[in-house]
Amino acid sequence: MLVRNTIIYVILDIITKASALIILPLVTKNLSVENYGIYKIIMEMSILVVMISTFGIGSSISRYNFDKINMKRLYLIGYITSFLSIPFSIVFLSVLSFKYDIDIFISLIFSGIVFFTVFNSYTRIYFTINKKIKEFAIIKVFELSIFFISIALLDYFNYLNLYTLLISICGMIFTNTVLSYHYAKEIMNFFYKKSFYLAFKKIKTFSINSYYNGIIKYLNSNLEKFFFVIFLSGTQFGVYALAMTIGSIVRTSGSALFLSFAPIYYENNRQKRIDKNMKIYKLLFLLAPILYILFLYIVKFAWSYIIDNSYSNAYQYVSVLAFLYILEIYYGLAQYYYFQIKNTKFLLNFEIMFFCVYILTLLLVYFLIDLNLENILYLLVFISFIKFILLISKDRCHDMYKMIWLIILNILVLFLISKIIK
Repeated sequence: MLVRNTIIYVILDIITKASALIILPLVTKNLSVENYGIYKIIMEMSILVVMISTFGIGSSISRYNFDKINMKRLYLIGYITSFLSIPFSIVFLSVLSFKYDIDIFISLIFSGIVFFTVFNSYTRIYFTINKKIKEFAIIKVFELSIFFISIALLDYFNYLNLYTLLISICGMIFTNTVLSYHYAKEIMNFFYKKSFYLAFKKIKTFSINSYYNGIIKYLNSNLEKFFFVIFLSGTQFGVYALAMTIGSIVRTSGSALFLSFAPIYYENNRQKRIDKNMKIYKLLFLLAPILYILFLYIVKFAWSYIIDNSYSNAYQYVSVLAFLYILEIYYGLAQYYYFQIKNTKFLLNFEIMFFCVYILTLLLVYFLIDLNLENILYLLVFISFIKFILLISKDRCHDMYKMIWLIILNILVLFLISKIIK
C-alpha cells in the first residue's frame, strides 16, 4: 500500500511539474517569442512571490504535526498569511511593468495564481502528512484534465494567447482550491479566536529559520533567472526561457535518479560499508555524461518536430543550461549525502557566501563586462563548479573527496560535450 501510494504521488507530481513541457508545442505555435518570454517571467516571478509569502509556516506544520499543538490553528495561520501574497504580487508586477508590456489584467491574473498557489500549499501538506493519497490523486487528475483540455480547445479554436494561457493556469489552480475545500473542510476553519497568537509564538523561531534558509537556497539556485529578467529584453528572455524549460528535464530526471540511491546510501553508511558508497558515487558520475549525450541528441532530433521555427535561436543554449543544471544536481548530491543531518550552520553560511559571489559576478557583467548570453551562462557554470569543489573539499576524509579527480575529469568531459553537441 505504501509503495503504491508513493508511486501515485510521485507520478502525479512529475506530470504537474512537466505540464509546461507537455503544452510546449502548442504554446510556441501560438505565442510570439516576446509573449512567451513575458509568460515565463510571470511564472518565475510567481514562484518567487509564493516563496516570500509562505513565511516558513508550511515547514512548521510538517515539523509540529505530531506535537501537542492544535494543528487547525497552524493551518489557519497559513491560510490567513496567504492573503499577504496579493500586495506582494502587486509590488513585483508594478516594478516589472516599467520594462515589460504587463497590463492591469495580467497583474490581476498573476495575483490570483500566486494567492491560490500559496493557499493550496497548506492543503497539499495536509494531504501528504495524513497520507490522504486518494484525495490528492482525485484533485490532481481533475485539475490537470481541465487544464490540458482547456489548452487543447483554445488551440483548436485559435484562441490560445498570453491572456488565455494565464487564465487557464489560474483556473487550474482555482479548481484545486475548490476541490481541496471539499476534501479538507476540517482544517479550513476561519473562526478561531483564542490561542491564535500562542500557536504562532510556538512556531515562530522554526518558521523564521526555515523561511530564511529556503529563500537563500532558492535565490542561489535561481538568481541568474532574475538577473536575465533585468538584463534581457522580452524576446531575448523568451529565447533563454525556452532553452531553460527544455534543459530543466535534466534537473528533474537527474534529481530523481540521484535521490533514488539515498536509502541504499544511508543503509551503507549505517553499516559502515563505505566502499559500497564509493561504488554508488562512481556509478552516478559515470552515468551523467552518457545521459547528458543521450538528452542532447534527443533534443536535437525532436526540436524541429515540437518547437516552432521562430524559436530556433533557443537551441544553442540548451546544452550549456543542461550542463549548469547537472552541476546543480552534483551540488545537491553533496548537500544531501554529506550535510543531511550535521553541519547545517556551515552549509547556510556557505550558501550566503556564494549568494554574494553570484550577485557580485552578475553586477560586474551588467555594468562592466560585455558578454553575450552564452558566455554569461558558461561563467555561471564555472562558479557552480568552484562552489561544488569547495564544498566536497571541506572534509578531506569524506569518501566523496577521495574521488575528487574523477569528479573533476567528469565535469571536464561534460564541458567538452556541451561545446561539441549543439
